Amino acid sequence: LAEYVAAGLTPLEALRTATINTARALHVEGDLGTVEPGKLADLTIVAGDPLQDIRATRDVRIVIVGGVVHTLADLAEPYLR
Repeated sequence: LAEYVAAGLTPLEALRTATINTARALHVEGDLGTVEPGKLADLTIVAGDPLQDIRATRDVRIVIVGGVVHTLADLAEPYLR
């Protein structure tokens, strides 16, 4: 995402490229690409506002996959054994 912004896209354009535009290109926009009722949605919660600074996308705090909330510690734990 930061490379898209470095190449001249706005942070919003970079986020759209990674989400809704990709879903459209893959012809799966009915299920993916935006957060709406009835769609599949895994979410990444970050600290900060990626619309102000795209580097905020690197500061991941929580990941929600299939409705299950994971912290980074939860996700890293199997690799730390």
